[in-house]
Amino acid sequence: MRTVVYFLLLGTILSACGHNNQYRIRGSFTGQVDEEWVYMVRFMESDPRVDSARIKNNEFTFEGFADIVEVYGLSYHPDRASEVAPFFLEPGKIEIVVDPNDWFTGTEVRGGKINNEYNVIELMGLSQEDAVEYIKNNPMSPGSVFLLAMVYRSIETHKVGDLLGYFPEKMHQAAIYEEAYSYYQTQLALEEQMPSFRYKAHAEEMDVEFGGESVIADLAELNDGKPVYLKIWGTWCAPCRAEFPSIRDIETHFREKDLEFAYICIQSPEEEWREMVTSEELRGQHFLFSNELTAKLAAEVNLRTVPRYLLIDSEGNIIDYNAPKPSDEKLSALLDDLIH
Repeated sequence: MRTVVYFLLLGTILSACGHNNQYRIRGSFTGQVDEEWVYMVRFMESDPRVDSARIKNNEFTFEGFADIVEVYGLSYHPDRASEVAPFFLEPGKIEIVVDPNDWFTGTEVRGGKINNEYNVIELMGLSQEDAVEYIKNNPMSPGSVFLLAMVYRSIETHKVGDLLGYFPEKMHQAAIYEEAYSYYQTQLALEEQMPSFRYKAHAEEMDVEFGGESVIADLAELNDGKPVYLKIWGTWCAPCRAEFPSIRDIETHFREKDLEFAYICIQSPEEEWREMVTSEELRGQHFLFSNELTAKLAAEVNLRTVPRYLLIDSEGNIIDYNAPKPSDEKLSALLDDLIH
């Protein structure tokens, strides 16, 4: 049931109100699971595990206190971005029903003001433009705060400033507001230092056009029959950056092999992206996607979170939509198989 709104939720949403901040989560799975434990995890953390619960008869329970309302997830494989059921941890009773075959979109969450409001907003199927209008018309709504997370990196700098102005002062304590405000100030400083700089980064700036029906097919054509290990990432993503040392080692190991490493960076300012690629000494092919290309890619590979890794064979077929991350010991063997 969750959508790409979670893609940019980088931390705290709102401070919990009142003194009764206890939560109780009752969870269940729609199908039989063989795992013994389920983990509660925090997004965008290098060590995301927060709590664990034993699974009994396909059911589990978490209890604790939520001093702040944040985005959490449930998973029995917390290191896999494709197997996380996200929800808002907030005071009260929360019921979560997880489809073990579709953690991200097959999860149902009920209970709690913010979770219930999110369910209503999601049913609206808001576009970016609609989300902006919703924020303007409902600046006191908790839903508007996490809709802000969906849009603030995707619109022009002056529009971010305009949007922030709609929120009343008491909403400024929300971490997402603070994150968006910090981003806005950074963008203003960049534009003052470099008048020609604006937030519009298209792949063609790298002399590559992804104009075909498929981004992956265009990437495969660019590499002329070579298999590709593709990383989709963002400069703002801590787990993405944490994998840079490992991917440098992997690149060195396969340097003389018939294999290409490609990086698609999304939702990131160009200057920051270029500086990070240089400072991290990342080899391979690097592309900074516009919002339009990002949406195209997301639809093609069902992109919900980053980092995301894909294996593409020499014929341009995706053979693993959720390939191991560079620090995973299984990756080297898979890459060896891919080139032989």
